Amino acid sequence: MYCLIKDLTDDFAPDLSDDGSPHAPVLRTFYTFDCLQKSTVALQLMRNGIDLLQASWAAHTRCTPLTPTDSVSAGLVRLVNGSRSLYASAMQLVYADNAFRNGPDFKAARTDHYRIIERSNPLLEYNIIVGGISSASPSTLLAANDDDLLFEAGYHVVGSKSGSNILSFNQALLERDLLNDIHNLAGDAESEIETKIASLAPIADSPITVGAIVDIWRRVMDHIHAHSPLPFGVEPGESYRIGI
Repeated sequence: MYCLIKDLTDDFAPDLSDDGSPHAPVLRTFYTFDCLQKSTVALQLMRNGIDLLQASWAAHTRCTPLTPTDSVSAGLVRLVNGSRSLYASAMQLVYADNAFRNGPDFKAARTDHYRIIERSNPLLEYNIIVGGISSASPSTLLAANDDDLLFEAGYHVVGSKSGSNILSFNQALLERDLLNDIHNLAGDAESEIETKIASLAPIADSPITVGAIVDIWRRVMDHIHAHSPLPFGVEPGESYRIGI
């Protein structure tokens, strides 16, 4: 859901002002910067996974089947975990944005971004998704039906999963052109995020105590959790049973 991250951070300007309220600018600065940093790691993980896949795929013919060697399995898992981590970063940013706008009142009206996440969470439960980078607007995602929602957000379903560690990939859906497109889009998105992170330079030397940082993060997470139903999880580790 990089498109949601991009939309929510387009007007981001770092500000460490803090009046102790749920709407203090420092809270948005902290949770936005956290999302941008996590998204960068997720995008790098996706690109690294695709590099592994491309290196492991015999290059002499486009019709060579992808077989689940150790290297291929590692590449697939990194691509999947990076894609899901990007989704999780967007989801947390959306919850934080709702908390920032509405304060502790979790019964307040939800934003369009929240309603998109609410609709897409169930769609990911049994599907293996990769990608997640598109320029679609929130209005486009809201107008899409459930069958098209993930695709509009840049996600591609490439198989199904059972439980938390059994991934069954569809050979026909793992196309090299798709992997190349995701790799290129991830690189572009990473560059955009790095530009946003650079905007924090003016406050880099601002004095702030460790105690203040701890208190701000506690408030940020308390507010996020107030608006967060059972959030979509990202399974840790790389001990998966792989099938293609």
